[in-house]
Amino acid sequence: MNIHCPSCHQLLATHDSMAGQTVACPHCSQAIQIPLATPVTPLAAPGPAAATPITPLAAPGPAAATPVTPLAAPGPAAATPVTPLAAPGPAAVTPLPPGPGPSGATRVSPLPPSPFPIATDRPTRRRSSSRRSTRRTTRYSTQAEKGDDSTNRLLGICGSLILFVGVFCPFFSIGRLTMDYFQDGAGDGVIVLILAVVSFICVLSGALKALWFTGIGSMGVLLFTVIHYQMKVSESRMLSAVISIDWGCPLLFVGAALVIAAAAKPMAPRQ
Repeated sequence: MNIHCPSCHQLLATHDSMAGQTVACPHCSQAIQIPLATPVTPLAAPGPAAATPITPLAAPGPAAATPVTPLAAPGPAAATPVTPLAAPGPAAVTPLPPGPGPSGATRVSPLPPSPFPIATDRPTRRRSSSRRSTRRTTRYSTQAEKGDDSTNRLLGICGSLILFVGVFCPFFSIGRLTMDYFQDGAGDGVIVLILAVVSFICVLSGALKALWFTGIGSMGVLLFTVIHYQMKVSESRMLSAVISIDWGCPLLFVGAALVIAAAAKPMAPRQ
């Protein structure tokens, strides 16, 4: 018989005759009581199983035939009587009361007015097309009366460019030094420069009549500068010997004159 020490858990081998005695553990000297041996009851040998009788199935007999009831033969369909339509007779014409016409003549009554409005857009379309043609004719006649302004535009563009460039050309000469009309934004050339730009815009937009104002304005500013210079020079002989007008001044006068000519020249008739 094998037992385990409850103290040191060592496996100890003992004889069956020592069952029920108390012994000391050889490892830890703990007192151990050897349990009694439990008798083992042998199991009974299984006997032969009882045979279950097998009941044989009955042999299947012939299936009972189900009687088939024959369908009745279809008889002839009953003919549906067709009612013939009545032939349309002539429409009855209600004679109108006799009038001033010949007797026996049938009058034709006018149709009643239709409740729906009748579209009458053809006259409107004709009117719109006539208005368009009238506008085109008026526009062409206005252009014909206006005349050809290509020469005026050319004069205006040339005058505007000459004014713009002439502002930065030598206007005064002081010995060997030259001074332009712009004078770094402090001279009267700023006004002429602005008028030159406005003149160029007027030419491009076709407002040639506005060149009267820009051309005369540029000419007036130039005349004011020249007169003011002559007054200063006349006061001192030394200034007259040192300061002189350079070629930029007449160039600006030419540009102003071209701008005025573009506004004053009559337009050539269109061919």
